[in-house]
Amino acid sequence: MGLDKQARKTWRRLAPILSRLGLLTEADFEALAHLCQIQARLVDIRQRLQGDEDLVMDGPQGPKQNPLIMAEKQYLQNFRMYAAEFGLSPRGRSGLAVGSGDDDEDDDLLG
Repeated sequence: MGLDKQARKTWRRLAPILSRLGLLTEADFEALAHLCQIQARLVDIRQRLQGDEDLVMDGPQGPKQNPLIMAEKQYLQNFRMYAAEFGLSPRGRSGLAVGSGDDDEDDDLLG
Protein backbone atom coordinates (compact mmCIF):
# COMPACT_ATOMS: atom_id res chain seq x y z
CA MET A 1 0.00 0.00 0.00
CA GLY A 2 1.45 3.34 -1.01
CA LEU A 3 1.20 5.93 1.74
CA ASP A 4 0.88 9.65 1.19
CA LYS A 5 3.18 12.13 2.95
CA GLN A 6 1.00 12.59 6.05
CA ALA A 7 0.46 8.82 6.40
CA ARG A 8 4.22 8.18 6.19
CA LYS A 9 4.73 10.75 8.93
CA THR A 10 2.26 8.88 11.15
CA TRP A 11 3.95 5.56 10.28
CA ARG A 12 7.37 6.91 11.28
CA ARG A 13 5.92 8.06 14.60
CA LEU A 14 3.92 4.92 15.47
CA ALA A 15 5.90 2.00 14.02
CA PRO A 16 8.89 2.31 16.38
CA ILE A 17 6.62 2.58 19.42
CA LEU A 18 4.46 -0.39 18.43
CA SER A 19 7.52 -2.46 17.53
CA ARG A 20 9.21 -1.66 20.83
CA LEU A 21 6.05 -2.76 22.68
CA GLY A 22 5.92 -6.01 20.70
CA LEU A 23 2.66 -5.00 18.98
CA LEU A 24 3.92 -4.81 15.40
CA THR A 25 5.02 -7.69 13.21
CA GLU A 26 5.35 -8.05 9.45
CA ALA A 27 1.81 -9.46 9.41
CA ASP A 28 0.51 -6.16 10.82
CA PHE A 29 2.00 -3.83 8.21
CA GLU A 30 -1.14 -3.63 6.06
CA ALA A 31 -3.37 -2.83 9.05
CA LEU A 32 -0.94 -0.18 10.27
CA ALA A 33 -0.78 1.28 6.77
CA HIS A 34 -4.58 1.60 6.78
CA LEU A 35 -4.50 3.25 10.20
CA CYS A 36 -1.89 5.74 9.01
CA GLN A 37 -3.81 6.53 5.82
CA ILE A 38 -7.03 7.03 7.79
CA GLN A 39 -5.20 9.45 10.08
CA ALA A 40 -3.90 11.32 7.03
CA ARG A 41 -7.44 11.65 5.67
CA LEU A 42 -8.65 12.95 9.04
CA VAL A 43 -5.93 15.61 8.99
CA ASP A 44 -6.96 16.61 5.47
CA ILE A 45 -10.67 16.77 6.35
CA ARG A 46 -9.99 18.84 9.45
CA GLN A 47 -7.87 21.29 7.48
CA ARG A 48 -10.66 21.67 4.94
CA LEU A 49 -13.22 22.20 7.69
CA GLN A 50 -11.11 24.97 9.23
CA GLY A 51 -11.41 26.92 6.02
CA ASP A 52 -15.10 26.15 5.57
CA GLU A 53 -17.32 28.19 7.85
CA ASP A 54 -20.49 26.59 6.45
CA LEU A 55 -21.01 23.56 8.66
CA VAL A 56 -24.62 23.55 7.49
CA MET A 57 -25.18 24.07 3.77
CA ASP A 58 -28.26 24.98 1.80
CA GLY A 59 -29.49 22.15 -0.38
CA PRO A 60 -32.42 21.73 -2.78
CA GLN A 61 -34.56 20.35 0.06
CA GLY A 62 -33.36 22.80 2.67
CA PRO A 63 -30.34 22.90 4.98
CA LYS A 64 -28.05 19.88 5.15
CA GLN A 65 -24.89 19.08 7.05
CA ASN A 66 -21.58 19.73 5.33
CA PRO A 67 -20.49 16.38 3.78
CA LEU A 68 -17.04 16.86 5.32
CA ILE A 69 -18.61 16.49 8.77
CA MET A 70 -20.04 13.11 7.80
CA ALA A 71 -16.73 12.05 6.25
CA GLU A 72 -14.89 13.08 9.42
CA LYS A 73 -17.24 10.98 11.57
CA GLN A 74 -16.77 7.94 9.34
CA TYR A 75 -12.97 8.23 9.23
CA LEU A 76 -12.85 8.80 12.99
CA GLN A 77 -14.90 5.66 13.57
CA ASN A 78 -12.54 3.70 11.29
CA PHE A 79 -9.52 5.21 13.03
CA ARG A 80 -10.82 4.15 16.43
CA MET A 81 -11.41 0.60 15.18
CA TYR A 82 -7.87 0.25 13.80
CA ALA A 83 -6.31 2.08 16.76
CA ALA A 84 -7.93 -0.36 19.18
CA GLU A 85 -6.29 -3.23 17.31
CA PHE A 86 -2.89 -1.73 18.10
CA GLY A 87 -3.71 -0.74 21.68
CA LEU A 88 -3.55 2.99 20.93
CA SER A 89 -6.06 3.87 23.65
CA PRO A 90 -6.36 2.84 27.29
CA ARG A 91 -9.37 0.66 26.47
CA GLY A 92 -7.59 -0.79 23.45
CA ARG A 93 -4.63 -1.81 25.62
CA SER A 94 -6.73 -3.72 28.14
CA GLY A 95 -6.30 -7.40 27.46
CA LEU A 96 -3.46 -6.95 24.95
CA ALA A 97 -0.37 -9.05 25.38
CA VAL A 98 2.40 -6.47 25.21
CA GLY A 99 5.91 -7.76 24.52
CA SER A 100 8.87 -6.86 26.66
CA GLY A 101 10.50 -4.90 23.87
CA ASP A 102 13.82 -6.72 24.48
CA ASP A 103 13.81 -8.58 21.15
CA ASP A 104 16.30 -7.04 18.74
CA GLU A 105 15.11 -9.17 15.82
CA ASP A 106 12.08 -6.89 15.26
CA ASP A 107 14.37 -3.93 14.53
CA ASP A 108 14.62 -5.04 10.89
CA LEU A 109 10.85 -4.59 10.46
CA LEU A 110 11.11 -0.82 10.44
CA GLY A 111 13.35 -0.84 7.40
